[in-house]
Amino acid sequence: MSRREVFLVERFLAGAQPAAVERLAAGLGAASAQLRAEGRPVFWLGSLAVADDETCLCVFAAGQAADVEAVNRLAGAGYERIVAGFGAGKGRRDRRVRHR
Repeated sequence: MSRREVFLVERFLAGAQPAAVERLAAGLGAASAQLRAEGRPVFWLGSLAVADDETCLCVFAAGQAADVEAVNRLAGAGYERIVAGFGAGKGRRDRRVRHR
């Protein structure tokens, strides 16, 4: 199994209404499932909308940024940037990943 890294996708989402975020989430979930079925290890982990900033942040686990780009392209979801990152939290180890 290949190593997976954490990627953050930042996008502008005018209005950032819950219904728009739910549609985005459904598309990203379906697109990542399709790519996994094709053998590309990419997982959409969730999204967070910041209504006051009209921004939506989406978190993915994937072997490479190209797989995250492919999910967003397949879902028809434009974005500003994709960056590698790391996470920390209760019950998780801190895990640093290389930057793209």
